[in-house]
Amino acid sequence: PAPAPAPVSQDGPSAKPLGEAMDNSSEDKGSNNGGSNQEFWSTAKANRRTKERKISFVIEKVSMWRKLYNGIQDNQGKIVRYSLEDAAKKVGISKKSLDDYLLQLRYGKKYGFDFNEHKEAKIGILRAFVKKCKQEEKGKQKGRADDNSD
Repeated sequence: PAPAPAPVSQDGPSAKPLGEAMDNSSEDKGSNNGGSNQEFWSTAKANRRTKERKISFVIEKVSMWRKLYNGIQDNQGKIVRYSLEDAAKKVGISKKSLDDYLLQLRYGKKYGFDFNEHKEAKIGILRAFVKKCKQEEKGKQKGRADDNSD
Protein backbone atom coordinates (compact mmCIF):
# COMPACT_ATOMS: atom_id res chain seq x y z
CA PRO A 1 0.00 0.00 0.00
CA ALA A 2 1.10 3.56 -0.73
CA PRO A 3 1.99 5.77 2.25
CA ALA A 4 -0.69 8.21 3.38
CA PRO A 5 -0.14 11.81 2.20
CA ALA A 6 1.07 14.31 4.77
CA PRO A 7 -1.65 16.62 6.12
CA VAL A 8 -1.70 19.98 4.35
CA SER A 9 -2.40 23.25 6.14
CA GLN A 10 -5.68 25.05 5.42
CA ASP A 11 -3.85 27.76 3.48
CA GLY A 12 -4.58 25.89 0.27
CA PRO A 13 -3.18 23.10 -1.87
CA SER A 14 0.04 24.96 -2.70
CA ALA A 15 0.94 25.24 1.00
CA LYS A 16 3.60 23.01 2.49
CA PRO A 17 2.56 19.88 4.38
CA LEU A 18 2.12 20.69 8.06
CA GLY A 19 5.14 18.64 9.07
CA GLU A 20 7.39 20.82 6.90
CA ALA A 21 5.89 24.05 8.24
CA MET A 22 7.05 23.27 11.79
CA ASP A 23 9.87 25.27 13.31
CA ASN A 24 12.64 22.78 14.06
CA SER A 25 14.48 25.14 16.42
CA SER A 26 13.24 23.18 19.46
CA GLU A 27 14.90 20.03 18.08
CA ASP A 28 18.17 21.91 17.68
CA LYS A 29 18.09 22.80 21.37
CA GLY A 30 17.83 19.15 22.35
CA SER A 31 14.28 19.25 23.71
CA ASN A 32 12.95 15.93 24.94
CA ASN A 33 9.35 16.20 23.80
CA GLY A 34 9.64 12.87 21.98
CA GLY A 35 8.66 14.34 18.61
CA SER A 36 5.24 15.46 19.88
CA ASN A 37 3.36 17.95 17.73
CA GLN A 38 1.25 19.14 20.66
CA GLU A 39 3.04 22.48 20.97
CA PHE A 40 2.85 23.06 17.20
CA TRP A 41 -0.88 22.35 17.00
CA SER A 42 -1.74 24.61 19.94
CA THR A 43 0.16 27.58 18.48
CA ALA A 44 -1.16 26.96 14.97
CA LYS A 45 -4.76 27.15 16.19
CA ALA A 46 -4.13 30.28 18.24
CA ASN A 47 -2.71 32.14 15.22
CA ARG A 48 -5.24 31.02 12.63
CA ARG A 49 -6.46 34.54 11.69
CA THR A 50 -3.57 36.87 11.08
CA LYS A 51 -5.53 40.02 10.24
CA GLU A 52 -8.38 40.99 12.52
CA ARG A 53 -11.11 43.20 11.07
CA LYS A 54 -11.64 46.81 12.16
CA ILE A 55 -14.87 47.90 13.83
CA SER A 56 -15.69 50.42 11.07
CA PHE A 57 -15.26 47.69 8.43
CA VAL A 58 -17.49 45.30 10.40
CA ILE A 59 -20.21 47.95 10.82
CA GLU A 60 -20.14 48.66 7.08
CA LYS A 61 -20.35 44.97 6.10
CA VAL A 62 -23.09 44.11 8.63
CA SER A 63 -25.09 47.14 7.50
CA MET A 64 -24.81 46.12 3.84
CA TRP A 65 -25.72 42.50 4.73
CA ARG A 66 -28.90 43.58 6.54
CA LYS A 67 -29.87 46.04 3.76
CA LEU A 68 -29.63 43.25 1.19
CA TYR A 69 -31.74 41.01 3.42
CA ASN A 70 -34.42 43.67 4.06
CA GLY A 71 -34.55 44.56 0.37
CA ILE A 72 -33.01 47.06 -2.03
CA GLN A 73 -34.47 48.69 -5.12
CA ASP A 74 -33.16 47.58 -8.50
CA ASN A 75 -32.97 49.79 -11.61
CA GLN A 76 -36.67 49.27 -12.42
CA GLY A 77 -37.72 50.36 -8.90
CA LYS A 78 -38.61 46.82 -7.89
CA ILE A 79 -37.55 45.71 -4.37
CA VAL A 80 -35.17 42.75 -4.44
CA ARG A 81 -34.67 40.75 -1.24
CA TYR A 82 -31.90 38.21 -0.59
CA SER A 83 -31.77 35.41 1.95
CA LEU A 84 -29.30 35.96 4.80
CA GLU A 85 -27.01 33.35 3.24
CA ASP A 86 -27.14 34.91 -0.25
CA ALA A 87 -26.66 38.40 1.18
CA ALA A 88 -23.61 37.14 3.09
CA LYS A 89 -22.14 35.75 -0.13
CA LYS A 90 -22.67 39.13 -1.83
CA VAL A 91 -20.95 40.90 1.08
CA GLY A 92 -18.07 38.39 1.00
CA ILE A 93 -18.15 37.31 4.65
CA SER A 94 -19.67 34.11 6.04
CA LYS A 95 -23.17 34.30 7.51
CA LYS A 96 -21.86 32.84 10.77
CA SER A 97 -19.33 35.68 11.14
CA LEU A 98 -21.90 38.32 10.21
CA ASP A 99 -24.37 36.89 12.76
CA ASP A 100 -21.68 37.04 15.42
CA TYR A 101 -20.66 40.59 14.47
CA LEU A 102 -24.30 41.74 14.61
CA LEU A 103 -24.67 40.24 18.08
CA GLN A 104 -21.48 41.95 19.27
CA LEU A 105 -22.62 45.29 17.81
CA ARG A 106 -26.02 45.00 19.49
CA TYR A 107 -24.46 44.19 22.86
CA GLY A 108 -21.96 47.02 22.38
CA LYS A 109 -24.85 49.44 21.84
CA LYS A 110 -26.72 48.04 24.84
CA TYR A 111 -23.72 48.47 27.16
CA GLY A 112 -22.77 51.93 25.86
CA PHE A 113 -19.67 51.17 23.78
CA ASP A 114 -18.25 54.32 22.12
CA PHE A 115 -18.13 53.25 18.47
CA ASN A 116 -16.89 56.63 17.19
CA GLU A 117 -13.88 56.58 19.50
CA HIS A 118 -12.98 53.00 18.59
CA LYS A 119 -13.94 52.87 14.89
CA GLU A 120 -10.33 52.16 13.82
CA ALA A 121 -9.80 49.61 16.61
CA LYS A 122 -9.95 45.88 16.01
CA ILE A 123 -13.18 43.97 16.67
CA GLY A 124 -11.45 42.24 19.60
CA ILE A 125 -11.73 45.51 21.56
CA LEU A 126 -15.52 45.37 21.24
CA ARG A 127 -15.56 41.66 22.13
CA ALA A 128 -13.52 42.30 25.28
CA PHE A 129 -15.79 45.20 26.27
CA VAL A 130 -18.95 43.10 25.81
CA LYS A 131 -17.42 40.18 27.72
CA LYS A 132 -16.46 42.46 30.63
CA CYS A 133 -19.92 44.06 30.76
CA LYS A 134 -21.65 40.67 30.66
CA GLN A 135 -19.48 39.41 33.52
CA GLU A 136 -20.24 42.54 35.57
CA GLU A 137 -23.96 42.12 34.86
CA LYS A 138 -23.78 38.47 35.85
CA GLY A 139 -22.01 39.44 39.10
CA LYS A 140 -24.70 42.02 39.93
CA GLN A 141 -27.47 39.46 39.32
CA LYS A 142 -25.68 36.92 41.49
CA GLY A 143 -25.36 39.53 44.23
CA ARG A 144 -29.10 40.26 44.07
CA ALA A 145 -29.90 36.55 44.20
CA ASP A 146 -27.71 36.20 47.30
CA ASP A 147 -29.50 39.15 48.94
CA ASN A 148 -32.92 37.64 48.23
CA SER A 149 -32.01 34.27 49.73
CA ASP A 150 -31.79 35.69 53.28
